[in-house]
Amino acid sequence: MKTTVKTTLTSVAVGILAAAAACPAQSIFRLPVSYSVGDGPTGLAIEDFNGDGRSDIAVADTDGRTVSLLYRLSNGGYSSPQNYGVGNGPNRLVTADFNYDGLPDLVVANGGQSDVMLMYGSAGGGFAAPISISIGAAPRSIITTDFNKDGLPDVATANSESNSVSVLYGQAGGGLGGRVDYAVGRDPWGLATADFNRDGRPDLVTSNRDDSSLSVLYGHAGGLAERTDLATDSYAQDVTIGDFNRDGVDDLAAATNGAPGARLNIFYGAPSGQFGTHLDLAGPSRPIRLAVSDFDLDGIPDIAAVIDSGSNLLTVWRGLAGGGFGPYETYAAPGYPHGLAVADVDGNGWPDVVLTNYYRDTVSIYLNAAPEPATLSLLALGGLVVLRHKRR
Repeated sequence: MKTTVKTTLTSVAVGILAAAAACPAQSIFRLPVSYSVGDGPTGLAIEDFNGDGRSDIAVADTDGRTVSLLYRLSNGGYSSPQNYGVGNGPNRLVTADFNYDGLPDLVVANGGQSDVMLMYGSAGGGFAAPISISIGAAPRSIITTDFNKDGLPDVATANSESNSVSVLYGQAGGGLGGRVDYAVGRDPWGLATADFNRDGRPDLVTSNRDDSSLSVLYGHAGGLAERTDLATDSYAQDVTIGDFNRDGVDDLAAATNGAPGARLNIFYGAPSGQFGTHLDLAGPSRPIRLAVSDFDLDGIPDIAAVIDSGSNLLTVWRGLAGGGFGPYETYAAPGYPHGLAVADVDGNGWPDVVLTNYYRDTVSIYLNAAPEPATLSLLALGGLVVLRHKRR
Protein backbone atom coordinates (compact mmCIF):
# COMPACT_ATOMS: atom_id res chain seq x y z
CA MET A 1 0.00 0.00 0.00
CA LYS A 2 1.28 3.47 -0.84
CA THR A 3 0.45 6.64 1.12
CA THR A 4 1.06 10.11 -0.32
CA VAL A 5 1.28 13.07 2.06
CA LYS A 6 0.85 16.51 0.41
CA THR A 7 2.01 19.83 1.83
CA THR A 8 0.30 22.72 0.06
CA LEU A 9 1.56 26.20 -0.69
CA THR A 10 -0.60 27.55 2.15
CA SER A 11 0.93 25.32 4.82
CA VAL A 12 4.46 26.05 3.59
CA ALA A 13 3.72 29.77 3.62
CA VAL A 14 2.39 29.57 7.18
CA GLY A 15 5.51 27.77 8.30
CA ILE A 16 7.87 30.24 6.64
CA LEU A 17 5.99 33.24 8.01
CA ALA A 18 5.99 31.75 11.50
CA ALA A 19 9.74 31.18 11.30
CA ALA A 20 10.30 34.73 10.02
CA ALA A 21 8.18 36.18 12.81
CA ALA A 22 10.24 34.31 15.40
CA CYS A 23 13.48 35.90 14.16
CA PRO A 24 14.55 39.27 15.57
CA ALA A 25 14.70 42.24 13.23
CA GLN A 26 17.99 42.45 11.40
CA SER A 27 20.07 45.62 11.51
CA ILE A 28 19.28 47.92 8.62
CA PHE A 29 22.66 49.60 8.21
CA ARG A 30 26.28 48.57 8.04
CA LEU A 31 28.94 50.31 10.10
CA PRO A 32 29.48 53.84 8.76
CA VAL A 33 32.42 55.02 6.68
CA SER A 34 33.45 58.66 7.16
CA TYR A 35 35.09 61.27 4.91
CA SER A 36 36.55 64.67 5.72
CA VAL A 37 34.77 67.89 4.65
CA GLY A 38 34.98 71.55 5.70
CA ASP A 39 34.62 73.14 9.13
CA GLY A 40 31.33 72.55 10.95
CA PRO A 41 29.27 70.62 8.37
CA THR A 42 25.49 70.76 8.70
CA GLY A 43 23.23 70.33 5.64
CA LEU A 44 23.96 68.18 2.60
CA ALA A 45 22.60 67.21 -0.82
CA ILE A 46 23.29 64.13 -2.94
CA GLU A 47 23.41 64.28 -6.75
CA ASP A 48 25.55 63.21 -9.72
CA PHE A 49 27.29 66.56 -10.11
CA ASN A 50 29.94 65.50 -12.66
CA GLY A 51 27.77 63.28 -14.87
CA ASP A 52 29.60 59.98 -14.32
CA GLY A 53 26.54 58.08 -13.07
CA ARG A 54 27.65 58.02 -9.42
CA SER A 55 26.20 59.80 -6.38
CA ASP A 56 28.30 62.78 -5.24
CA ILE A 57 27.81 64.73 -1.99
CA ALA A 58 27.63 68.50 -1.45
CA VAL A 59 27.94 69.70 2.14
CA ALA A 60 27.26 73.08 3.76
CA ASP A 61 30.19 73.86 6.09
CA THR A 62 28.67 76.35 8.53
CA ASP A 63 31.81 77.39 10.38
CA GLY A 64 34.06 77.27 7.30
CA ARG A 65 31.67 79.40 5.19
CA THR A 66 32.10 76.95 2.33
CA VAL A 67 30.41 74.18 0.39
CA SER A 68 32.42 70.96 0.18
CA LEU A 69 31.93 68.81 -2.90
CA LEU A 70 32.93 65.13 -2.71
CA TYR A 71 32.91 62.98 -5.85
CA ARG A 72 32.15 59.27 -5.62
CA LEU A 73 35.03 57.23 -7.07
CA SER A 74 34.90 54.07 -9.14
CA ASN A 75 36.18 52.06 -6.16
CA GLY A 76 33.16 53.10 -4.06
CA GLY A 77 35.00 55.67 -1.94
CA TYR A 78 34.93 59.47 -2.14
CA SER A 79 37.42 62.09 -3.26
CA SER A 80 38.99 64.76 -1.11
CA PRO A 81 36.63 67.75 -0.87
CA GLN A 82 36.63 70.64 -3.30
CA ASN A 83 35.63 73.76 -1.34
CA TYR A 84 33.64 76.76 -2.62
CA GLY A 85 33.19 79.98 -0.63
CA VAL A 86 29.54 80.94 -0.17
CA GLY A 87 28.88 83.32 2.74
CA ASN A 88 28.18 83.57 6.46
CA GLY A 89 26.79 80.45 8.10
CA PRO A 90 25.73 78.16 5.24
CA ASN A 91 23.55 75.48 6.79
CA ARG A 92 21.20 73.89 4.22
CA LEU A 93 21.26 73.37 0.46
CA VAL A 94 19.18 71.96 -2.37
CA THR A 95 19.95 70.93 -5.92
CA ALA A 96 18.01 71.33 -9.19
CA ASP A 97 18.64 72.65 -12.71
CA PHE A 98 17.85 76.34 -12.27
CA ASN A 99 19.24 77.56 -15.61
CA TYR A 100 17.92 74.63 -17.67
CA ASP A 101 21.24 73.56 -19.17
CA GLY A 102 20.90 69.93 -18.11
CA LEU A 103 23.41 70.31 -15.26
CA PRO A 104 22.58 70.21 -11.52
CA ASP A 105 22.95 73.52 -9.68
CA LEU A 106 22.96 74.35 -5.94
CA VAL A 107 21.11 76.86 -3.79
CA VAL A 108 22.68 77.35 -0.36
CA ALA A 109 20.90 78.97 2.60
CA ASN A 110 23.18 81.26 4.64
CA GLY A 111 21.86 81.35 8.18
CA GLY A 112 24.13 84.23 9.18
CA GLN A 113 23.29 86.77 6.48
CA SER A 114 19.67 86.34 5.36
CA ASP A 115 20.31 85.26 1.79
CA VAL A 116 20.74 82.24 -0.44
CA MET A 117 23.58 81.62 -2.85
CA LEU A 118 22.72 80.28 -6.32
CA MET A 119 25.63 78.27 -7.75
CA TYR A 120 25.40 77.08 -11.35
CA GLY A 121 26.91 73.71 -12.13
CA SER A 122 29.65 73.26 -14.72
CA ALA A 123 30.13 70.46 -17.24
CA GLY A 124 32.29 67.77 -15.68
CA GLY A 125 31.60 69.03 -12.14
CA GLY A 126 32.27 72.11 -10.05
CA PHE A 127 30.34 75.37 -9.69
CA ALA A 128 30.49 78.93 -10.91
CA ALA A 129 30.80 81.88 -8.53
CA PRO A 130 27.73 82.17 -6.26
CA ILE A 131 24.95 84.71 -6.82
CA SER A 132 23.39 86.20 -3.68
CA ILE A 133 19.59 86.50 -3.46
CA SER A 134 17.94 88.18 -0.48
CA ILE A 135 15.38 86.31 1.66
CA GLY A 136 14.01 86.51 5.22
CA ALA A 137 16.25 86.59 8.30
CA ALA A 138 18.33 83.56 9.37
CA PRO A 139 17.13 80.71 7.11
CA ARG A 140 17.28 77.25 8.72
CA SER A 141 15.77 75.03 6.01
CA ILE A 142 15.41 75.12 2.24
CA ILE A 143 13.43 73.06 -0.29
CA THR A 144 12.75 73.16 -4.01
CA THR A 145 9.61 72.34 -5.99
CA ASP A 146 7.42 73.97 -8.66
CA PHE A 147 5.05 76.01 -6.49
CA ASN A 148 3.31 77.98 -9.24
CA LYS A 149 3.08 75.07 -11.70
CA ASP A 150 4.91 76.81 -14.55
CA GLY A 151 7.32 73.94 -15.12
CA LEU A 152 10.26 75.76 -13.46
CA PRO A 153 11.87 74.88 -10.12
CA ASP A 154 11.20 77.32 -7.27
CA VAL A 155 12.84 77.55 -3.83
CA ALA A 156 11.41 78.13 -0.34
CA THR A 157 13.28 78.86 2.89
CA ALA A 158 12.17 78.78 6.54
CA ASN A 159 13.48 81.96 8.18
CA SER A 160 13.89 81.60 11.93
CA GLU A 161 14.37 85.24 12.91
CA SER A 162 11.66 86.76 10.72
CA ASN A 163 9.06 84.02 11.46
CA SER A 164 8.46 83.61 7.76
CA VAL A 165 8.81 81.50 4.65
CA SER A 166 10.39 83.10 1.59
CA VAL A 167 9.44 81.70 -1.83
CA LEU A 168 11.71 82.45 -4.79
CA TYR A 169 10.15 81.66 -8.16
CA GLY A 170 12.13 80.23 -11.06
CA GLN A 171 12.55 82.57 -14.04
CA ALA A 172 12.02 81.59 -17.67
CA GLY A 173 15.49 82.81 -18.61
CA GLY A 174 17.09 81.01 -15.67
CA GLY A 175 17.74 81.94 -12.07
CA LEU A 176 15.43 82.83 -9.19
CA GLY A 177 13.36 85.93 -8.49
CA GLY A 178 9.88 87.09 -7.60
CA ARG A 179 10.39 86.70 -3.85
CA VAL A 180 7.24 86.47 -1.73
CA ASP A 181 7.22 86.14 2.08
CA TYR A 182 4.56 84.36 4.18
CA ALA A 183 4.11 84.53 7.94
CA VAL A 184 4.34 81.27 9.92
CA GLY A 185 4.85 80.38 13.59
CA ARG A 186 7.71 81.63 15.75
CA ASP A 187 11.24 80.44 14.96
CA PRO A 188 10.63 78.06 12.03
CA TRP A 189 13.43 75.52 11.47
CA GLY A 190 11.97 72.59 9.56
CA LEU A 191 10.30 72.79 6.15
CA ALA A 192 8.59 70.25 3.88
CA THR A 193 6.23 70.24 0.92
CA ALA A 194 3.48 68.03 -0.53
CA ASP A 195 -0.02 68.41 -1.97
CA PHE A 196 -1.99 67.89 1.26
CA ASN A 197 -5.45 68.83 -0.05
CA ARG A 198 -5.07 67.16 -3.46
CA ASP A 199 -5.77 70.22 -5.57
CA GLY A 200 -2.72 69.72 -7.78
CA ARG A 201 -0.66 72.48 -6.10
CA PRO A 202 2.19 72.07 -3.62
CA ASP A 203 1.51 73.07 -0.02
CA LEU A 204 4.09 73.91 2.67
CA VAL A 205 4.57 72.99 6.32
CA THR A 206 7.06 74.46 8.80
CA SER A 207 8.06 73.26 12.28
CA ASN A 208 8.25 76.18 14.70
CA ARG A 209 10.51 75.80 17.72
CA ASP A 210 9.52 78.73 19.92
CA ASP A 211 5.76 78.17 19.89
CA SER A 212 5.84 74.35 19.55
CA SER A 213 3.73 74.16 16.43
CA LEU A 214 3.50 73.28 12.76
CA SER A 215 2.26 75.87 10.25
CA VAL A 216 0.57 74.48 7.12
CA LEU A 217 0.17 76.85 4.16
CA TYR A 218 -1.97 75.67 1.25
CA GLY A 219 -1.06 76.49 -2.32
CA HIS A 220 -3.37 78.22 -4.78
CA ALA A 221 -3.06 79.97 -8.14
CA GLY A 222 -1.67 83.16 -6.61
CA GLY A 223 0.79 81.62 -4.15
CA LEU A 224 0.28 80.33 -0.60
CA ALA A 225 -2.68 81.10 1.67
CA GLU A 226 -5.05 79.63 4.27
CA ARG A 227 -2.58 78.96 7.05
CA THR A 228 -3.42 76.30 9.65
CA ASP A 229 -1.38 75.77 12.84
CA LEU A 230 -1.06 72.44 14.68
CA ALA A 231 0.14 72.22 18.29
CA THR A 232 3.07 69.87 18.91
CA ASP A 233 5.03 68.84 21.96
CA SER A 234 7.75 71.26 22.96
CA TYR A 235 10.52 72.48 20.69
CA ALA A 236 9.36 71.39 17.23
CA GLN A 237 12.70 71.16 15.43
CA ASP A 238 11.89 69.47 12.11
CA VAL A 239 9.02 68.08 10.06
CA THR A 240 8.77 65.44 7.33
CA ILE A 241 6.04 63.79 5.27
CA GLY A 242 4.95 60.22 4.56
CA ASP A 243 1.86 58.03 4.26
CA PHE A 244 2.46 56.31 7.58
CA ASN A 245 -0.91 54.54 7.91
CA ARG A 246 -0.99 53.65 4.21
CA ASP A 247 -4.38 55.16 3.44
CA GLY A 248 -3.18 57.07 0.39
CA VAL A 249 -3.11 60.43 2.24
CA ASP A 250 0.02 62.30 3.36
CA ASP A 251 0.77 62.44 7.08
CA LEU A 252 3.22 64.60 9.06
CA ALA A 253 5.97 63.68 11.52
CA ALA A 254 7.44 66.37 13.78
CA ALA A 255 10.69 66.05 15.74
CA THR A 256 10.18 67.48 19.24
CA ASN A 257 11.78 67.50 22.66
CA GLY A 258 8.44 66.23 23.74
CA ALA A 259 6.60 65.22 26.83
CA PRO A 260 8.53 62.68 28.91
CA GLY A 261 9.64 59.96 26.51
CA ALA A 262 7.81 61.35 23.46
CA ARG A 263 10.12 62.50 20.66
CA LEU A 264 8.05 62.28 17.47
CA ASN A 265 4.52 63.56 16.91
CA ILE A 266 2.65 61.89 14.03
CA PHE A 267 -0.32 63.79 12.55
CA TYR A 268 -2.51 61.66 10.30
CA GLY A 269 -3.84 63.45 7.22
CA ALA A 270 -7.36 63.49 5.79
CA PRO A 271 -8.34 63.80 2.09
CA SER A 272 -9.47 67.37 2.80
CA GLY A 273 -5.89 68.33 3.62
CA GLN A 274 -6.53 68.73 7.34
CA PHE A 275 -4.73 66.79 10.08
CA GLY A 276 -6.04 64.92 13.10
CA THR A 277 -4.83 64.25 16.61
CA HIS A 278 -1.20 63.24 16.77
CA LEU A 279 0.35 59.95 17.82
CA ASP A 280 3.39 60.18 20.12
CA LEU A 281 6.46 58.00 19.58
CA ALA A 282 9.13 57.50 22.21
CA GLY A 283 12.79 57.95 21.33
CA PRO A 284 16.10 59.51 22.34
CA SER A 285 16.13 63.14 23.42
CA ARG A 286 16.34 65.97 20.87
CA PRO A 287 15.90 64.61 17.35
CA ILE A 288 16.84 67.49 15.08
CA ARG A 289 16.48 66.25 11.48
CA LEU A 290 14.09 63.69 9.99
CA ALA A 291 13.85 61.66 6.79
CA VAL A 292 11.36 59.08 5.51
CA SER A 293 12.09 56.00 3.41
CA ASP A 294 11.38 52.28 3.32
CA PHE A 295 14.70 51.37 4.89
CA ASP A 296 13.95 47.70 5.61
CA LEU A 297 12.30 47.06 2.21
CA ASP A 298 8.99 45.77 3.55
CA GLY A 299 6.84 48.22 1.58
CA ILE A 300 6.06 50.35 4.66
CA PRO A 301 7.56 53.83 5.28
CA ASP A 302 10.03 54.20 8.14
CA ILE A 303 11.37 57.33 9.83
CA ALA A 304 15.03 58.17 10.49
CA ALA A 305 16.31 60.93 12.77
CA VAL A 306 19.65 62.32 13.88
CA ILE A 307 20.03 63.04 17.61
CA ASP A 308 22.16 65.97 18.79
CA SER A 309 21.89 65.74 22.60
CA GLY A 310 25.38 64.29 23.06
CA SER A 311 24.06 60.81 22.39
CA ASN A 312 25.43 60.95 18.83
CA LEU A 313 22.86 58.65 17.28
CA LEU A 314 21.08 57.78 14.07
CA THR A 315 17.64 56.52 15.14
CA VAL A 316 15.09 54.57 13.08
CA TRP A 317 11.42 53.87 13.75
CA ARG A 318 10.18 51.02 11.53
CA GLY A 319 6.64 51.29 10.21
CA LEU A 320 4.23 48.45 10.95
CA ALA A 321 1.85 46.77 8.51
CA GLY A 322 -1.22 47.65 10.57
CA GLY A 323 -0.17 51.27 11.03
CA GLY A 324 1.98 52.82 13.72
CA PHE A 325 5.61 52.06 14.45
CA GLY A 326 7.73 49.49 16.24
CA PRO A 327 10.27 50.30 18.97
CA TYR A 328 13.03 52.62 17.85
CA GLU A 329 16.51 51.31 17.13
CA THR A 330 19.75 53.26 17.21
CA TYR A 331 23.08 53.34 15.38
CA ALA A 332 26.15 55.13 16.70
CA ALA A 333 27.24 58.33 14.94
CA PRO A 334 30.77 59.78 15.13
CA GLY A 335 30.10 63.18 16.68
CA TYR A 336 27.17 65.62 16.91
CA PRO A 337 25.32 64.50 13.77
CA HIS A 338 23.45 67.44 12.28
CA GLY A 339 22.48 66.83 8.65
CA LEU A 340 20.61 63.84 7.24
CA ALA A 341 20.00 62.72 3.67
CA VAL A 342 18.65 59.51 2.12
CA ALA A 343 19.78 58.22 -1.29
CA ASP A 344 20.83 55.02 -3.02
CA VAL A 345 24.51 55.87 -2.71
CA ASP A 346 25.96 52.57 -3.96
CA GLY A 347 23.37 51.99 -6.71
CA ASN A 348 22.00 48.65 -5.47
CA GLY A 349 18.40 49.84 -5.25
CA TRP A 350 18.33 50.12 -1.44
CA PRO A 351 18.08 53.43 0.45
CA ASP A 352 21.26 54.46 2.29
CA VAL A 353 21.78 57.28 4.80
CA VAL A 354 24.40 60.04 4.87
CA LEU A 355 25.03 62.16 8.00
CA THR A 356 27.13 65.24 8.64
CA ASN A 357 29.14 65.29 11.87
CA TYR A 358 29.48 68.86 13.07
CA TYR A 359 32.29 68.40 15.60
CA ARG A 360 34.26 65.89 13.51
CA ASP A 361 34.16 67.83 10.21
CA THR A 362 33.11 64.66 8.39
CA VAL A 363 30.26 63.00 6.57
CA SER A 364 29.36 59.41 7.43
CA ILE A 365 27.76 56.96 5.00
CA TYR A 366 25.56 54.16 6.31
CA LEU A 367 25.05 51.63 3.53
CA ASN A 368 21.87 49.59 3.70
CA ALA A 369 22.41 45.99 4.81
CA ALA A 370 18.76 44.92 4.86
CA PRO A 371 17.94 41.45 3.49
CA GLU A 372 15.33 40.91 0.80
CA PRO A 373 11.80 41.57 2.12
CA ALA A 374 10.18 38.63 3.91
CA THR A 375 7.51 38.06 1.26
CA LEU A 376 6.48 34.85 -0.41
CA SER A 377 6.59 34.12 -4.11
CA LEU A 378 6.56 31.04 -6.30
CA LEU A 379 10.23 31.67 -7.09
CA ALA A 380 11.10 31.92 -3.40
CA LEU A 381 9.25 28.71 -2.62
CA GLY A 382 10.55 26.89 -5.68
CA GLY A 383 9.94 23.15 -5.45
CA LEU A 384 8.20 23.49 -2.09
CA VAL A 385 4.84 24.29 -3.67
CA VAL A 386 3.86 20.63 -3.38
CA LEU A 387 5.93 18.20 -1.30
CA ARG A 388 5.31 14.51 -1.45
CA HIS A 389 6.59 11.93 0.95
CA LYS A 390 6.08 8.32 -0.13
CA ARG A 391 5.77 5.40 2.25
CA ARG A 392 5.62 1.86 0.94
